[in-house]
Amino acid sequence: MRKNPSAMGMLCYPLLRDNSMIRLYIELKEPVRPDALRRAVKTTMERYPYFTVQFVPKQGDILPEIVYNPRPVVVRAGRGAPTLGSEETNRHLLAFGYEGRTVIVDFSHGLADGTGLMEMVKTLLYYYFHEATGQWLPADGIRTVETPITAEETDDPYLDPPPLEERFSPGRRGAPDSFSLAEDGVSDAGPATLWRFRVEEDAFLRYSRENDGSPATMFAVFIAKAMFRLHPDLTWDVNIMLARNLRPGFGTPLAHHSLADAFLLCYPAKCRDWSVERLGGVSRGIVYLNTDRDAMLTSIHDKRAFIQQLYAAKDPQEISDRIRDSFREASRRCAAVSYVGRCFPRQMDAVVEGIYSVVGAMGTLVMEINAVNGRFCCTLMQGFAEDTYIRAIAEELRREGIEPEIDEPEPLILAKIEM
Repeated sequence: MRKNPSAMGMLCYPLLRDNSMIRLYIELKEPVRPDALRRAVKTTMERYPYFTVQFVPKQGDILPEIVYNPRPVVVRAGRGAPTLGSEETNRHLLAFGYEGRTVIVDFSHGLADGTGLMEMVKTLLYYYFHEATGQWLPADGIRTVETPITAEETDDPYLDPPPLEERFSPGRRGAPDSFSLAEDGVSDAGPATLWRFRVEEDAFLRYSRENDGSPATMFAVFIAKAMFRLHPDLTWDVNIMLARNLRPGFGTPLAHHSLADAFLLCYPAKCRDWSVERLGGVSRGIVYLNTDRDAMLTSIHDKRAFIQQLYAAKDPQEISDRIRDSFREASRRCAAVSYVGRCFPRQMDAVVEGIYSVVGAMGTLVMEINAVNGRFCCTLMQGFAEDTYIRAIAEELRREGIEPEIDEPEPLILAKIEM
């Protein structure tokens, strides 16, 4: 694992490890053909050897190695959650499934973030279309087995990041008196629940631009307004984590690794009655500051220094304790928002109806947004069963003339992992 420092936190701390699985539901336009999917998976894995890996203990080291695994990647029927890293998945850290029109991908977030994972998914669907129809889609924007695998794609950028010339840390960490959904807002524990919904892409993009925002910041604004409306006596800040792709900071756009972190959008209670446009403009400014390259490099070098501390630990428990202590310093928050962007090139619209990203909720609300086939396909994960918050967010959208198409709730199903 010393060659994969980007994976350290998510694989070495039990709470993160158990909550850092990614599940993708890829909705096709036709029922899945299992044999075609199996052949497509086999070809795709030939292109992504760094995803066909397993854990192997290393003598004299408290950390396992992540090494190539020559065994077949498993393709299973049904939506049941596998245990990655176990014999059930041939020790692989990913697995595939299918049901009806849905292809399911279970994956360890330690290996890649959404940006890196989507590259593999594009390749999978490219080969699946060929195996299912005998035809080829245009390969523009898709990594095929003929596409060279470069060092930029394979080498973990945390091993040798660009130098930091000037520290720049905009914003602030969450204060102890900020609103915590897990502690202050949930009345029904219940089972963890997933909500899927969709909004029309062009209309929402147009609305976002008119209100000086972006899709990610607009969804954060609607969550914040929903919180203030549901909690009219709230005097604390509402903090929402916004995911950030660090590849521009590293200067490695091809890297496959887990290179996302997050920063805070802080909404003080005094702004509860601000317009969407005003909140959108403020949010966009915070994003602008936090996506400055010096801001990214500051975060990168802080994390690299922390990883070096973990490498110096004497046993796995010390690593876990250090990560846990760093979590104690993290902000209280009520939600997190992640937006990868347009998932696929346009030719994939012939194959894919939608795609929904699922991650662990960890006691809060997490919204994942994917732009696919003319729609924003959104998932709202929550560690409880009540529908209060999805209904409130939907109402905020409707107040602005945006009608979400919301599916019935379903269980939040994620893989487990065996180290």
